[in-house]
This record gives sequence, structure tokens and C-alpha cells, in this order.
Amino acid sequence: MSPNNITIEELSRKYDQVIQEIKQLKSENKQLKNENRKLVQENIKLREYIRHLESKVEKQNKIIEKQNKIIQKLQKKLRKYKNENTPSGSLPPYLKDELYKMTKEDKKPKSNSDERRMNIRNKREYDRVEEHELKVCPFCGGPLKKRQKTRKRIIIHLEMPKSESVLHESPVYFCKKCNKEVEPIISDALPNSKYDLNTHLFILMLSVLGLTQRKISEMLILFGINMPSSSVNNAIHRVERYLGKKKYNELKEELKKSVSTCTDETSWRHKGKTFWTWVVTNAKSVFYKIEKSRGTTVAKKIPTGKIITCDGYRPYDSLNKPIQRCWAHMLRKARNPDYFNEEWEIEQYKAFVEGLVEIYKDAKRVKERSKEIKKKFEERFRKYLLMPRKEEKNLRRLINYIVRYEGDWFTFLEYEDVEPTNNRAERMLRPLVIKRKISQHTWSKQGREGLAVVYSLYETAKLRNENFIDMIRNEIKDNILEKEKS
Repeated sequence: MSPNNITIEELSRKYDQVIQEIKQLKSENKQLKNENRKLVQENIKLREYIRHLESKVEKQNKIIEKQNKIIQKLQKKLRKYKNENTPSGSLPPYLKDELYKMTKEDKKPKSNSDERRMNIRNKREYDRVEEHELKVCPFCGGPLKKRQKTRKRIIIHLEMPKSESVLHESPVYFCKKCNKEVEPIISDALPNSKYDLNTHLFILMLSVLGLTQRKISEMLILFGINMPSSSVNNAIHRVERYLGKKKYNELKEELKKSVSTCTDETSWRHKGKTFWTWVVTNAKSVFYKIEKSRGTTVAKKIPTGKIITCDGYRPYDSLNKPIQRCWAHMLRKARNPDYFNEEWEIEQYKAFVEGLVEIYKDAKRVKERSKEIKKKFEERFRKYLLMPRKEEKNLRRLINYIVRYEGDWFTFLEYEDVEPTNNRAERMLRPLVIKRKISQHTWSKQGREGLAVVYSLYETAKLRNENFIDMIRNEIKDNILEKEKS
């Protein structure tokens, strides 16, 4: 059918269809516009929420950065108290690996021999017998009948201290041979002092044990002695002056002739400035010296033995002696890494440290001493260090530290009586560290040198099971006699 033959009815019907389609398209367009409007609103909300999340993430990142800085500061502070130079004596028991072993041993049942030993120990000797009697009952006042059994109890009594003022009268004589006036020497008395030698020695002992001069002054009141803290200070200096350095120099020469010595140093304050306390020790002697410097010049002056056990401090290399580096320092450094790492790095680092400990334990079990044994362990140690491992910062720093002192880790396998650790020197430094906390610093050269002399003699007497007071008394009396004769 041609277009010219289309009827009006058909045209009207098509027109109606087109109008309906237009209406339908309009309605669909409205729906799409509404949906588009909703999507736009949702998009705006999503953008706002994303901005909110981004701001939250920024805040969290800032908090994380602050926390990381705080952690780094805390790690640095922790390194001051717990590092490779920290002796085991300054760590609390709950941080030590030996705690489990100690508690395990305490839980073991005691044998009959232990009980028998305890009973023998309780049978103490006594100096006198004191009898006690009752005439009437102390509760009701009734008469009493004495039984055959008696109760025995040993009590240690302490007599309260007391002092007395003694007038010493000494006649004056004239020696025709010397043309001098002479008089008897008063025993147990120091020249130009109203206090006897025992008082001076007691004050010195309290000072060495860690009491402040003010506390010593308060304690002397129990003896009836009113001595101000300034006089306590004068008494300590007077003892140090008359003590001299004879015994101190003897210790110095003994340590120079010894086979092996442990050495270490720590800071000291003198007139508000940083000085250094040096210690040299072996199984029987201790020598302290407080110097201004921590350098090579002082390291050459201190009386070290033929072999030196020390930490990683470099000036000891200038002494041109065999050196044993401290395994305790190295293992403490190994157990306290500076950085936090991923799991695989931590596992690798732990395995490496366990290998170091195993090599050290095997070396300690060896009883023979020779160059061949030392070379054998050095080769094993070198192979272990050069094993292929993944790159990691803590491991690299530790290996560099170990390699820096190559050849100094197994000196104790070559020579007799050489200790693999420097713990002995660390323990000997502890008393002066405590003294530093109490007295803060010294003010005079005499006080600084006297402190080193007194502590050297005291710690040496402890190692040798000698009476420190008797040793000091005899030395002072001899020195006073020599001065009187001269």
C-alpha cells in the first residue's frame, strides 16, 4: 500500500501510538532523572565519607609517627640501662634467664643430709651461762614446784656502744744523744686529733659501706659522740693521709706481674666535671684509679697483666698485649637488637644468636689450652659468620661488631687462668657506682686519690679474706712511727 492510500483512521491510530510512546519515554526519563539525582546525592555522600576517612587516616598516621618517635626515645633510654655493657648484677631477678633454674632447684625436696646439716648448724657455741628462776607463778602468784626438765635457748646479745674521754699524761724526756725532747707515743691515736684511731677507722668503714657523712654523724650519737658532718669529712681525709700509698703501690706491682687481669672503666664526677674510674682486677687483687681522661695515655698507665680481658673499648689495643674480648658484652648486645623487623628476619636473627651461644658453650667446656684449639674454634667461628644469609640490619651490625675484634674472642683457649668475660671487673666497679650515687662527686685531689686507695684495699681484703680494719690500723701505725722518727 502506498502512502497516498493510508486512511485517516490508520494515521490517527499511529499518532496515538506515537503519543503513548512519547509519554512512556517521558515517564522513563523522569525515573532516570530521579535515579540520577539519587546517584548524584549518594556520590556526594560517598565523597564526603571518603574525605572523612582520609582525614581519619591522616590523623592515625600522625599518631603512629608520634608513637614511633616515642618508641625510639624509649628504646634509647632503655639502652642506657639494659645494653651489652650492663652487668648482670644491675638487672632485676625477673629479667634473668637463671630465674627458672633457681626456682626449679628451690622446689626440689630436701634430703636428710640437708636436715642433718641444718641441725648441726643450729648447735652454736656460747660465751656464758645465765640461769633464770621463779619463786611464785607470774600469772596468779601461787607457789611453784620445780620440775626436772630445763629449757635451753642460745640468744645472741648485742651490747650498746659507748665512748669515754681519757686524759693522757705523758712525761717529757731529754735525749743527750739526739739533743731532743722526747715523749711516749700514745697508741691508737692520730696526731692533732681529739678522736682515737678506732673512731677514725669506724668512720672510714661506714663511709666505705655506703653511708653518707650526715648519716655517719647521726650514728656516732649512739656512742655519745657529737661530731658534725664536716668533722666526719676531716676524719676520713686524715685517715687517708696517714694511710699513705705503700700498700696501694704494692697492689699495682702485683697486678703488673699477674698472668691475666680484667679491666673496665666508668664515669665519675669531680668538681662537677666528668672523670673516669678505672679498675684492674684478678682473683686476689683490685686496683682503682680515678683519672680525668678515658684515653690511651691513661690505659697505658694502669697496671694490667700479661693478658687483658676487656670489653670492646679500643684504647686497650695500644698496650700491645694479648686481649680477650668479653663474650658477655657481645651476647648482651646480640640479645638486645636495636630495630624491630619482620618475622623472617626475627627468626633468622634468633637462629644466628643461638648458634653464637652454642659455640661459646662448646668453647667453655674445653679444659685444655693451646694455640691449636684456639685456631680450631676461630675457623669454626669464621665459617659460621660467613654462612649465606639474607641481608638484615640487626644481623649486619652484630656481625660487623664481631669481625671488628677478630682474633680476640678465643684467647682464653690459648692461655691458662684467662676469663672469657669481663664480669669480674664489672662486679668490682659496682661499689664505686653506688658510692657515686651517694656522694655525687669528689671536691679535692686528695679526696679523689684517697677514695681510690681505700676502696682498692677494702675490695682486695674482701677477696683475700683479710681483716680490713686491722690492715689499715697496722699501716697507719707504721706510717706514724716513721714520721715520728724522721
